[in-house]
Formats: sequence, structure tokens, C-alpha cells
Amino acid sequence: MMAAFDTKEKFCRLANVIEYLALSLMIGGMLALGAFVAPAIFGNLPLDEAAKVMTLIFRRYDGVMFVGLILIVFGEVVRMATSDAFSRLVHRIRYVGVVLLVCLSLFSLFVVNPKIAQFQHQGVVRGVGKAGIALDQTHRQAEMLYKTELSLEVLILILLSI
Repeated sequence: MMAAFDTKEKFCRLANVIEYLALSLMIGGMLALGAFVAPAIFGNLPLDEAAKVMTLIFRRYDGVMFVGLILIVFGEVVRMATSDAFSRLVHRIRYVGVVLLVCLSLFSLFVVNPKIAQFQHQGVVRGVGKAGIALDQTHRQAEMLYKTELSLEVLILILLSI
């Protein structure tokens, strides 16, 4: 009986480590891109070139986000399978946060971000013409999603620590 408990405890700890690593990559990457990379690029390149570079960077970062999501879901599944974690309110709130994060992130990764990349590929300038207005609206949607996802990641990290 004691060996089974130790094994379950080890799996729960492994799940925690996996989620902490995933959340660290996601949060750190988002903050680095938003606080350092974007201002440096937009401050030193012409707007059209800066937009192309940032689109390329964000599309590459989408892979990090996707792997992070997989790791978070994996950690939660392992935790559910090996513990009675769902019995506490804090864990239920975290699960809801994870579901929201996954849904919003998948929408960003597979709908919004590709749409921005397509606009960039077509040479659309933000705010110029109908396509530019659509790009501007999509960009604002991406920013809102980005901030919401970041907030959910921080919330999940805090709830994981409780």
C-alpha cells in the first residue's frame, strides 16, 4: 500500500514539474516578446518591416505555446489519474482555467495568428483600406487574447502552487 502511495506521489510531483516548466516557458516567452522584442523591433525598423519580422517571430513562438499547452494538459491528466485533486475548490478553479487557456490558445494559434500572417503575406498595411481595417481588428483581437492567455497562465501557476 505504501509503495502505491509513493508512486502516485512521484507522478503528481512529475506532473507539477512538467506544468511549472511549461508555464515558465509560456509566461517568460510572452513577457520577453511583449516587453523587449516587440518594442526593440518596432523602434528600430520601418513599420512594414517590423510587422513582418514580428509576425515571423510570433508564428515561431506559436510552436512553444502549442508544446506548452500539451505539457499542461498532460500534467493535469497525470494529476487527475493519480490523486484526489479534483476534490478541492482550488483545483477545480485551476481546471477551468486550463480549459479556458487551451480553448483561447488554440483559437489564437489556429485562427487568429494565421489570419495575421496571411494579411502580412499579402502586403496589407494595418489601418489602410478594408483589408487594413480587418488586419487592425484582428491584431486587436490577438492582443486581447494574448493578455487574457498570459493572465490565465499566471493564475494557473498560482493555483498550482496552492
